[in-house]
Amino acid sequence: MIPSKKRFYELDAFRGLAALAVVFYHYTTRYNYFYPTNDMFGDFEFKYGYLGVNLFFIISGFVIYLTLDKCSKLGEFAYKRIIRLYPAYIISVVLTFTVVTLFGLAGQEVSIKNAIINLTMLSGFVNVPYVDGAYWSLTIELTFYFIMALLFFWKLLNKIVIVSMLWLSIGLIHLTLPELLFQNIRQYIELMGILNFCHLFIAGIMFYLLRANNHKKYYGILLLCLVYEFLLNGVLVGSIVLSFFILFYLIVLGKLQFLNHIALVFLGTISYSLYLVHQNIGYVILNIMNDWNLTHPIYIALPIVISVLLASIITFYIEKPIQAYLIKRYPVMKGEKLIKTSRKAV
Repeated sequence: MIPSKKRFYELDAFRGLAALAVVFYHYTTRYNYFYPTNDMFGDFEFKYGYLGVNLFFIISGFVIYLTLDKCSKLGEFAYKRIIRLYPAYIISVVLTFTVVTLFGLAGQEVSIKNAIINLTMLSGFVNVPYVDGAYWSLTIELTFYFIMALLFFWKLLNKIVIVSMLWLSIGLIHLTLPELLFQNIRQYIELMGILNFCHLFIAGIMFYLLRANNHKKYYGILLLCLVYEFLLNGVLVGSIVLSFFILFYLIVLGKLQFLNHIALVFLGTISYSLYLVHQNIGYVILNIMNDWNLTHPIYIALPIVISVLLASIITFYIEKPIQAYLIKRYPVMKGEKLIKTSRKAV
């Protein structure tokens, strides 16, 4: 186990900035794609804001490996993930479904049956439409958690460098398979191995390991991840992801502590809820704004402020109280707290 260090509040800042980038992307570029007749904000676009999700995936690789490194058994990891993900998610599904049903949102409505299936967070695995299109990334996250849980169960986390090399190798083979030939095999391998994003999770893991050991093998895997990114998405997107890698490395070195600003940390704290509630509810608000002819770029602040307020309420008045209650109810977590307390006493 890697020795515990202080919390990286820079990661919270990154989460907040990544969430905000996705929000701007959805409210400009993506909204105009769905509703091209609604001339919102003119030429104002943030078309690469969707890469905020890529940054989320790198952060997730870092955090999930950290979590597993501190877990003594698989059930503890599963419980921590459940209480982290589901409270905010369930309320967000209910809220989004209600708003879209009441106000209407062409092309984004789902049936009550599909909404109920969405509550499980497994809709992406059974081809059920998402209540909110932003939830696609949760399917990728859950797949990553499952893969990491298997590695933990098989006691392979200490072989993560070898596993990463094999994982990336499978991805490279997948990229070279003829698109028409082996199409079914390609799709299955891509789904099970999250091969469009695995390099981002792996990179996050390598940055976590670099905290304790500046070993060249971790740099080697990071280089392979970058090569994979450029082959997969091209030079422009690859260059943006490269900038994420550089920023992450600076975090590991402790060079970005100026990001520990209260506003950025707050935004990071509510980032999960913000991601969950901003898209379709924001589209409803944008449609209303269009009807009222509020199309100047400055008015984009309105759906952002409303989304931030909703996310804050969900985070501080629903998610965190539920998590605090459930942690107290879980014996392993109680034991962990007692151990930490006794160490302080010593």
